[in-house]
Amino acid sequence: MEDWEKEILQTQVLPRLYRAMEYLERGQYDSAYEEVNDAVAIIANKILRKLSLQDLDAIRALAWADRKR
Repeated sequence: MEDWEKEILQTQVLPRLYRAMEYLERGQYDSAYEEVNDAVAIIANKILRKLSLQDLDAIRALAWADRKR
């Protein structure tokens, strides 16, 4: 992982995910959803931008497969 990717994860993604966990503990599901949605958008738009559409489709398919387990 490159330094710029680590920085994005540490400064933009992880804080949103931790806030989402706090919102979930308080039962604030809409706020938690927004934080997770923002974190996913940052990952998709800034970190995964270099992946091909086929790679993104494979990630999406794996996510759904894991969810059904």
